[in-house]
Amino acid sequence: MEQLERSEDAFAAFVAESLRRERFFLVDVGVSGGIATTLRVLGNKLCGLGFDKDKVEIARLSAIEPSPELHYIHGVVGLADDHPYAARARISPRLTRNPWPRLAVERWLTLRDAREQGFSMPPRLLRQNAPEADSVESDREPSGVIDLARFLLDRQVGFIDLLKIDVDGADFEILQSMDGRYDEFRVLGIGIEVNFFGSAAETANTFHNIDRFLKARGFELFDLTMRRYPMQDLPVASQRLGLPYPATSPFGRPYQGDAFYARDLCARSQRDFAGSVSDEAVAKLAILYSMFSLPDCAAEVLISFRERLRGLFDVDHGLDLLAARVQPGASDPLSYSEYIASFEKRAFDAGS
Repeated sequence: MEQLERSEDAFAAFVAESLRRERFFLVDVGVSGGIATTLRVLGNKLCGLGFDKDKVEIARLSAIEPSPELHYIHGVVGLADDHPYAARARISPRLTRNPWPRLAVERWLTLRDAREQGFSMPPRLLRQNAPEADSVESDREPSGVIDLARFLLDRQVGFIDLLKIDVDGADFEILQSMDGRYDEFRVLGIGIEVNFFGSAAETANTFHNIDRFLKARGFELFDLTMRRYPMQDLPVASQRLGLPYPATSPFGRPYQGDAFYARDLCARSQRDFAGSVSDEAVAKLAILYSMFSLPDCAAEVLISFRERLRGLFDVDHGLDLLAARVQPGASDPLSYSEYIASFEKRAFDAGS
């Protein structure tokens, strides 16, 4: 996920060291390429499971994984046949009204493939009547799919601190497969790739369906990225991440992005849930916020739950680390208390 590209997080590392009874448990569905680098700052407090349908990639990750507490599973995670949502999902397109055939990146890939195969440059075609790239294909294998909740229960997994989903198609189905289990597994955060195209169908793998579903289950949207893809009729080559093809461009229609949802334990509406989780879970929520570049939200957790967290770590030092994050380039950053005092004074003086 884009939000987890940063690899340094002194606050997350500091708080992770305080964990004694619990580790930070990750479930990564679509782990191809490996887990996010930022998560490694948690050191030996990080554990979890990664799933992917690419058997070769799972073998590669298993061979190079330095931690004995991270395990990689080959298989397709999805809806069990007896899930109430399964019948509707099987007959409805996952991806609808997809503009992919009209995007510049599709033309770029067509030209690249023609060159690699020794063909001449194919002509540009009028696409007004081109079919949309709707998708009803299933990733199911003869052996069926992995029912994530049942798999975790069989492994005696008691909680999930971060559920990350990026499988290019069945993301919403995987969320549905865990319905009714989010409180049981005490899920703190969810990172998921979202599509900004699609229909109004309730089964479509779209941002608006995912957003409505997760908010109904006690999660709030804390971050959302957007990748723009230009049309073939006026492309631009993006230099972001060194990509030569026209994607993630300065202009173009919103196509995909990454969303981060989490429990808002500081909200009045979450008071009961906050009271039901351990002090270490509260600390891990602060870690999550920090790793997703939300130091302000992490600070709110530390201030709101100071009495619960003081037995785990030095809360004031944690606040100082967060304050340093919002003072980039400062050789001698203000402490948290100094930073807040400075802000309050500037705000007060500006009103006079």
